[in-house]
Amino acid sequence: MKLKKYLLVVGIATLSLSGAACGKVKSGSTTESTGASDSGSKEAGAEIDVKTVAADIKKEGIFKDQLAEIDPDIAINRIYHLDSAKLESYSFYTNTGATAEEIAVIKVNDESYLKNIENSFNNRIDDQKDACRDYLPDEVTKLDKAVVKVSGPYAIFVVSEDPEKANEIIGRYIK
Repeated sequence: MKLKKYLLVVGIATLSLSGAACGKVKSGSTTESTGASDSGSKEAGAEIDVKTVAADIKKEGIFKDQLAEIDPDIAINRIYHLDSAKLESYSFYTNTGATAEEIAVIKVNDESYLKNIENSFNNRIDDQKDACRDYLPDEVTKLDKAVVKVSGPYAIFVVSEDPEKANEIIGRYIK
């Protein structure tokens, strides 16, 4: 039984990763970009800890799946295709393969790179929709409502059962 579950997870992860290489631009997700000139956090100049934000989002009960932290190298290089030299800090959670749920919280050291991250998140949504359309159609609805929020030096991406609650949690940290 464990072997079957492992093979299922590996197979879905392989499909997700191979689909992430496609270069599409997404237009239907909940995207809120407040611009690079914004201070980013609720209080002007206040720093937030990306790991704390990601952990708080995860623990709020808005996920059907059991999310687990993913190796940042895999997330940065294979899933989101980002330039790690432009990232200051980050935290990533992924699903077991049974859903499309995930969390990415990133702080950049170069705010001009935020548009690239936002595009990467939107490409991820498209790729996941393509991967889930036939075998997990309910997940496409979640992906249609994915939260992509960019503010100051921060970019946050959440696919969950409750995007309104995800936005509420994110709002505790950034505008």
